Amino acid sequence: MNGNSTTTDFVTKKPGRPASISDEQVIAAAEQIEREGKRVTGYMIKAALGGIGRTARYEDLWEAHVAARTAGATELAAQVAPSVLPADVRSVIDDTQSSIGSALEALAIAVQKYSNEGNEARIADADRRAAAAESAREEAQAAGEKTMDDLNALIDRLNAELEAARTAAADAENSRQVAEGVAQERGEKLAEAELRERAAIADSARLHEQIEELRRAAEAQAKELARAQEIVRQLEHDKGVAQTQAAERARALEAAQKRAEALEASIADAEKRADAAQDRADEAQARADKAGEREHSEIERARALEETLRQREARIRELETQIDNHMSGSN
Repeated sequence: MNGNSTTTDFVTKKPGRPASISDEQVIAAAEQIEREGKRVTGYMIKAALGGIGRTARYEDLWEAHVAARTAGATELAAQVAPSVLPADVRSVIDDTQSSIGSALEALAIAVQKYSNEGNEARIADADRRAAAAESAREEAQAAGEKTMDDLNALIDRLNAELEAARTAAADAENSRQVAEGVAQERGEKLAEAELRERAAIADSARLHEQIEELRRAAEAQAKELARAQEIVRQLEHDKGVAQTQAAERARALEAAQKRAEALEASIADAEKRADAAQDRADEAQARADKAGEREHSEIERARALEETLRQREARIRELETQIDNHMSGSN
């Protein structure tokens, strides 16, 4: 557990019902809160344990732990004291221990109070009070006899050794937490770097694939455009050919129309001449009635003219057939 982790690591939650919190987990969570420089309360412990359990139980456990910890320190000091001392020395020692214990207890309470509140000014005041308490302890020690001085020296040495041991343990714990934090941070950064690298590789692959797809699409569009342009050129060519053919057909139609008009004019003229010939035949027939040979001669001429007209009509029909065939071939 590093210094930035929360005490919820002490609890394993299971869905369905609240997890059972042991005394060790409660104490561990409270000590973590204490190491973070916060005031230890039942509510803080409960929040650190995931919001489950009773705050009263947590407060009772923590107060009992603090009391046991203080009693342990006092018991350690008592164990190192000589087993048999004169009554007056014991009285002085008891008085001194009482005053020292009171001063230390007041100091601990003040330091705990002002440390939890996070007020640097009050912590400085607590330090001054601690200095005053230390000065009072030194004055009480100076008032004792040589035995008390030796005892105080022993107590000071033991306190120093205890404090050094606590400091060493705290430094070791801090070093361990820092090392764990650095290792965890490095592991997280390495994992993040690997994820970023994988994401970059995946993005690069996707981009290459998209570029390849765009290139294929561009090639396909270029081919489609070339085909469309070829179709347009072919259509333009076909259009030109069709326009040329249409112009030629229009000219042929115009020429055919002119020839038809000329034929119609020839037919009309032939009909006029036929009418005139018929009129002359009628006149000849009338004259034939009046004069024999002259009539016969006129009849012969009329027959010859009729033959000529028939031939001309046959020629006209032949020309009409040719015009019709030419018009059909033009279409």
